Amino acid sequence: MELVVDEWLPHYIEERDKNEFLLKFLEKIYEKCDSLVISRQGPVRKKIHRIMNKASQWKDNNQRRLFKYFITSFLRNSNKVLLMEEHTIPELPENLAKILPEDDHFLYRIALARGECVILTTDKKLKMKARALGEQFKTEILEDFCSNYIVEV
Repeated sequence: MELVVDEWLPHYIEERDKNEFLLKFLEKIYEKCDSLVISRQGPVRKKIHRIMNKASQWKDNNQRRLFKYFITSFLRNSNKVLLMEEHTIPELPENLAKILPEDDHFLYRIALARGECVILTTDKKLKMKARALGEQFKTEILEDFCSNYIVEV
């Protein structure tokens, strides 16, 4: 399964109280042979790059280990993170672009390019707006998705 993620991912790396949850989520992705999909030039990748520049200054060893795990096991592993090039990501059709917040267009553009995937967000307003898109896009609230995903055997 391909999982399209928004900016919650880098925020959860930075927020120590979210690290344990994120580690469980990443371990499950690895175990299930699923993958993350992000745009190489998009906001998620830019925020991860910004974190790279300051992670060495973190005092929390667990947080540093989590970030190193993410970089080595995911970001540098093309089986775990698909970094899409901008020219391979189509524009949103105008009718869809009008429904969705502009800041979130990148998620749905990636989903258009990939086909079957799940968009994971922490933005409940986005989830509500995405309902108007019908069955074409599967948008899930991260915590709701993970309540089943992480516990699956």
